[in-house]
Amino acid sequence: WKTMHQVPELANLLKDKPKKPGKLTAIAVMTLVGGIVAVLIGFAEAIGVAGTFCIACFLIPGSFISFFGGIFAIIQGALLLGQNPGRHLQRTRITASIQIACILAGDVINLILGILNHVFLSDESVVAYRRKTTGN
Repeated sequence: WKTMHQVPELANLLKDKPKKPGKLTAIAVMTLVGGIVAVLIGFAEAIGVAGTFCIACFLIPGSFISFFGGIFAIIQGALLLGQNPGRHLQRTRITASIQIACILAGDVINLILGILNHVFLSDESVVAYRRKTTGN
């Protein structure tokens, strides 16, 4: 008979998983909500630009950043709410920076959420969780 430690599949199942910090859940929710808001603002600005027959063309770059960055943030927020969020934490800094860039579309909500995400990603508990789950 083999013991549990000799069967790696069982040993991996029985290992203690690190406890997910509350700030990681906050990051996930802020990323998801920010993504939804960004998509709505980007879509509204695109409709506004089209409605003015491109008189307000200066809004086009901001609406593109907001819309496509919002889609990226929705995907990232959903991944962070999933089973193994530690694997996806490294890309969350990029998402937070895109949220800050949404200010080009006049999106103050994502500016605030992006700054908060950067602050929370630097928290000791989130960094320790990322190191335990990814090894780096």
